[in-house]
Amino acid sequence: MSFIKLDRRIMNWGWYKDANTKSVWLHLLLTANWDDTEYMGRTIPKGSLVCTLQGLADDLGMSLKQVRRALQKLENTGEIVKKGQSHFTQITILKWAKYQCEGKQMGIERASRGQTDGHRQYIKNRRREEYKNIYTDNLPIYDTSKNEIMGEEETRELLALMGRKRYES
Repeated sequence: MSFIKLDRRIMNWGWYKDANTKSVWLHLLLTANWDDTEYMGRTIPKGSLVCTLQGLADDLGMSLKQVRRALQKLENTGEIVKKGQSHFTQITILKWAKYQCEGKQMGIERASRGQTDGHRQYIKNRRREEYKNIYTDNLPIYDTSKNEIMGEEETRELLALMGRKRYES
């Protein structure tokens, strides 16, 4: 797999304006396993990666302290879990499947559902308007200035002024 899914809502994410934390987060998303793999006799699940903190710092052009601080922020807010081993650190991205919409094409499904719902609402509103016109335009119109029901000719003139006409049953 050569891509990751990144929702535009990331711009509303609490760490988005923190350049170091955002950089570390994006690097973790890009380097995490997309499938279960073996490393030194251990299974590293998808959504996890094996690295050294110094390696992360070198990859990102950051100091070790900056990387540690960013990882701590991500861990404190529940984005990752970090497990240190003797020669490496395993970092697991929590909710990996949610971020990558595993098993589904959620964006496409959501867009399709939105279009369908929007079309249904359009049809519903159109029908409501048609029914409203049919029922109201066929009712007798009461002229409050004369205190009587308008005649057929007056009603047609009024509806014509409104851009409507009587519906024939």
